[in-house]
Amino acid sequence: MRHWIAAAVGIVALSCGAAMSEPLTLLYDPFEARSQLRSLGAVASNFMISLVEFQELAEVAKKKFGDTAKATLRGNTGTIEITLDGKVVATSMATARVEEVFGALFVGRSRADDDMARFPFSLSVSGKPGRSDGVGEMVRKRFQKHKPQLFDFNESDWSSLACWSQEAPAVDTGSSKDVRFGKPALCLVRWRRGEGKTMLIGALTADGGRWVSDVSRPICRALAVRWGADPNLRDHTIDYVGCLLVHDPNHGALGAASTVAHHVYEIRPDGELALIN
Repeated sequence: MRHWIAAAVGIVALSCGAAMSEPLTLLYDPFEARSQLRSLGAVASNFMISLVEFQELAEVAKKKFGDTAKATLRGNTGTIEITLDGKVVATSMATARVEEVFGALFVGRSRADDDMARFPFSLSVSGKPGRSDGVGEMVRKRFQKHKPQLFDFNESDWSSLACWSQEAPAVDTGSSKDVRFGKPALCLVRWRRGEGKTMLIGALTADGGRWVSDVSRPICRALAVRWGADPNLRDHTIDYVGCLLVHDPNHGALGAASTVAHHVYEIRPDGELALIN
């Protein structure tokens, strides 16, 4: 049985969704359609650190430096320090597996628009269930002090219509490089204030190396197309699709800015996706 330290608790509930077995094909299109809208994102993540790995490193340190060597885990950074007589003699980074991404995506005519539609979310990318309530409060608590005008909403302004998961997709990268996806977690989020808008937000991990971040846009576009065809959406009209790709899932201690890429798309009346910058 493996033991873990949680940096924070995962907080989203998922239900089973349809499996889609066709492999993703990445299309590198520098001339892809662009929306006239603008988007913003406030994204954070929680991670887990394996105590087994820490204990193994502590044993190695004792064999190398002697029985007085001490291993200390800095849980907030994932750093393991080996000290001898109070002096740091070695450091290493523990595997800090991203378990959850949360925050809010915003869409409007301009980024200075205080009336941007807001879409709070919390999505588990570990395959484990979490909670589906308290998301708005958690997101405001985490981000409101940085941009208070964007987080001045309450629970009556938005709703999570449904959440579910899909099977992990295969991908055709068009090269010898390999990437392994986790199961996508999806939520349909409705912004009620004003004219009202709906966004389908999905998140998943992608194990393959740092290069995955360089192709996050074509990956997210292919995923957005697939997610938009999900049978769970048959009775819903979707305005936007948000994609969160955890491209470095074993280094969650580095923070979401270094490990998570996000892209947002407008769905035009003809069904075409237009990237929102």
